[in-house]
Amino acid sequence: MDITLDSNVLVYAFVPPIHKNEMKRKEWENLHINARKIYENVIREEHCLILPFAVIMEVASVISLLTGKEEYGKDAALEIMDSANDKPCPSALLLGFIDGIPCHVVVA
Repeated sequence: MDITLDSNVLVYAFVPPIHKNEMKRKEWENLHINARKIYENVIREEHCLILPFAVIMEVASVISLLTGKEEYGKDAALEIMDSANDKPCPSALLLGFIDGIPCHVVVA
């Protein structure tokens, strides 16, 4: 199935709970577990991930800010792009542009 994910789902998938507040940490942990399951389905090729390039850059920026490590954001962006490009989708997945915005485009 072709899916698209909001940037917050991808951030939760990549960043484990980091809050000092126990209640917020537990909430983040539940979100992390569920988001990670969704993302792992993409990796296992159960879903074809289709994302605007802007979402990938947003995820990288947020992860870098949350962790204080720019390389974590870059690594996440590269992994997301690899998972979107390397898996065989039912339709061709191309990096293209819509209204001047770079994005992954499914061509039927």
